[in-house]
Amino acid sequence: MPATSSVGGEAPTYTAEDLLSLDDGQLVEFLKRCSCPTGGYDISSASGFFTMLESRRNELCKRLTTVVDQIENANTPAPLDIDTLMERLASVADGPNDLREYKLPEWSEDLESTMSPSTPKFEELELMCLEELLQHGGRPVIRDIASLTSLTEKERKRLPWVHDPLFTEEVPRIFSRQADRWWDFMKWQADNRGPEAGDYGVSAYVATHLRRFSLSTDMSQSSELEDSLRRMWEVKMKRLEFPDPSLPAYQEAVKKRLASHHFTQEFRLEADPRKQDAWTTWVEYLNFEYWETDRLTASLGATERGYHDAWDNFRRIDTPQPSANFGARQEFYKDAPPEDLPLEFQLEQTRRSLEALQRRTDTFIRDTARHRRKEEAIHHQLILTRWIREQLRVIKAETAQQGTTGDPDQRKSPACKKRKNENQEASVEEGGRSVKRSKQDSDSGQDPVQQPARERPEDSIKAATFKGSARQLLSPRQTAHPQTNANSASHKRQSSSRRSCTAAMASSSPIRRRSQRLQAQLQEQLQER
Repeated sequence: MPATSSVGGEAPTYTAEDLLSLDDGQLVEFLKRCSCPTGGYDISSASGFFTMLESRRNELCKRLTTVVDQIENANTPAPLDIDTLMERLASVADGPNDLREYKLPEWSEDLESTMSPSTPKFEELELMCLEELLQHGGRPVIRDIASLTSLTEKERKRLPWVHDPLFTEEVPRIFSRQADRWWDFMKWQADNRGPEAGDYGVSAYVATHLRRFSLSTDMSQSSELEDSLRRMWEVKMKRLEFPDPSLPAYQEAVKKRLASHHFTQEFRLEADPRKQDAWTTWVEYLNFEYWETDRLTASLGATERGYHDAWDNFRRIDTPQPSANFGARQEFYKDAPPEDLPLEFQLEQTRRSLEALQRRTDTFIRDTARHRRKEEAIHHQLILTRWIREQLRVIKAETAQQGTTGDPDQRKSPACKKRKNENQEASVEEGGRSVKRSKQDSDSGQDPVQQPARERPEDSIKAATFKGSARQLLSPRQTAHPQTNANSASHKRQSSSRRSCTAAMASSSPIRRRSQRLQAQLQEQLQER
């Protein structure tokens, strides 16, 4: 078998092709060496996975999946050697009475440091992933790593990726995990649109991951790495909402799934996701995470029966098989009251019961590992989907706030806009007539300065438009002449109309009140963060 030879008794390293030539037993041993303390397996030590032929790569994936299932389903406990057990109990009879031998190994800083590269590179990676999120439509769950320490325990529990962050030395993996999930979502967008999506996501995925690899990889072979990244995008898990991917079918499937989770707001997906607004994209992202939640919930039923069986076995009293010596003593003292039992016999009884309890506990933990991992994943999904729905409200509030800070004319109703335009046209036309009459009076020898000034509208807000228009038409030394009673009445009607429009805009409408509430909620969330 063409594997790299081991040195100094170390385990050999394999290429991806080598793994295919291993038998099941050797593959099990390889995966056990690649197991991670937090669950799962890291097989990155096997090089050449993405350069394999697609058929060979698929074959390897199937074999690995089968072997992983064999490992996780192998729940037969090792046979208990009674003689060895008695020797161990006898050896500790005079020793300290603690449970150190029965404790599971704990996570230590030394163990963590042996698995982590230098901290600065991970800090830079987290910053890169933060930029990725901002660039491609994501919303970071927190502002920066420094703000993590200011979060209360209650805030941590309701934020995804924060309530259970994976730490690498001093750097929590928050943005990198969130960014990886966002890339999964972008692949989901492309897959479910079918050919209509074109090459959406490929170039961005390659460019951003080239940046990531530049932290720890020699980029002299960047062209080969780019080809590998493109293949990684293509082989990235395909998750389909509808068996025959097309935009219309996908849109209906999304609406149906969201409605099952009590989200019924209207939206319309675009063939090119880049043309969607932020709110629609996040509605689509909510559906993606609900799809994952539903998938995990459905798969939980497959392990539910095994979990209950393991619990029943744990509760069952496990009476250890006594040795000949202990059995005889137990028979001798069976009718004696507990206070009359020798201390040595009581100690031996307690240790035997403790051993039985520890054995049942280990068996229960092993037999329920898959079920508990699924429960933890579902719990994370519930936190995540709740957070996404909060972000949808924030996005809508931000959009409303941007609308209120734009051009005031753009926010007015069509009726008010029409009345304003008519009033402005009437004001300009009226100002023009005043100029014309002023010129006629000058030609007739009358001094315009001696004419009494016409009473101006009292509405200081809307009358400014009229006054500005008139001043543009009048020369610096000219003033308006007195108008007829009809013109005065017309001005009063126009002023009244403008005041009515202003009052209507200032009045509290349901839409305006909702916008104010959303802005207040956004402000509260920003203050909490």
